[in-house]
Amino acid sequence: MNLISLNRDFYNTFAEDFSESRETINEGIKRSLTSLDLSRVIDLGCGNGRVSRLLPSTSFYAGADFSQKLIGRAATHGSFILADLSSPLPFAPQSFSAVVCYAALHHLPDRLPPLISMANLLKPNGRMAISVWQFAHLERFRKKIVDDLGNGDYLLSWERGGHGVRYVHQVTESEIKRLAREASLSVEEMFYADGKTDDLSLYIILRRA
Repeated sequence: MNLISLNRDFYNTFAEDFSESRETINEGIKRSLTSLDLSRVIDLGCGNGRVSRLLPSTSFYAGADFSQKLIGRAATHGSFILADLSSPLPFAPQSFSAVVCYAALHHLPDRLPPLISMANLLKPNGRMAISVWQFAHLERFRKKIVDDLGNGDYLLSWERGGHGVRYVHQVTESEIKRLAREASLSVEEMFYADGKTDDLSLYIILRRA
């Protein structure tokens, strides 16, 4: 099973319904942005480009996503391109003061190569903010598990606007610390936020060494 293709097909099929469910800006995103130099921002897995609405007018913003239909729903503030995080990213090294990647890394079966690519986009001492879902302990999400693939990998159902399935990995704190170390990134902060109990997402602020 090609999990990248599965997710791409999912997000292209349900782009409108998914985008409508992501109009609200999570508090965790707002908090994480306060740790970053927002002069030049690349938003990887940008979806409908909602992050662009939070940035100062002086910021340069670029968004990248593998779903053409989600990019088509993105705001006009900034530049948007079609790009797959599991492939080499089409940006010059050390060209951004900040990298953000919200709710995307957990959709990638192999997370280290993309994280290394993201780190390479940062200017020296630049910072990155990422978030990953923490769904496995929540009953309402456990009910959506279609298949437990093992090692924290799951297929989850989607029922808004039709029936779909997407791949998600439950990323742990220890895994994030290991990935950061292997990508030559230092963990500056980790915190939980979002959802009814403020623990639906794990946010991580990383700095390029």
